[in-house]
Amino acid sequence: MEDEFYHLTVKGNDLKTYMRRFQELAILCLTMVPDSEKMMEAFIGGLPRSIEGNRERVLCKSVLKDHHQQCPEKSLHAEG
Repeated sequence: MEDEFYHLTVKGNDLKTYMRRFQELAILCLTMVPDSEKMMEAFIGGLPRSIEGNRERVLCKSVLKDHHQQCPEKSLHAEG
């Protein structure tokens, strides 16, 4: 499950399924992710390069809403 969490990626343009599975894995594996910043690194790492900037911030808030956490304040641009 940990391997799936850290290697999960968006398949095609199916962002909704990616977000749902990421949230499921994050809930099931709470001890794998030490903080919200690491969680967002894993989440953003699975996004296609075409998603960046403010869109990431919106997605970040959506993913973390169930965890009652806030998005990291530093830049969330995908590396590459």
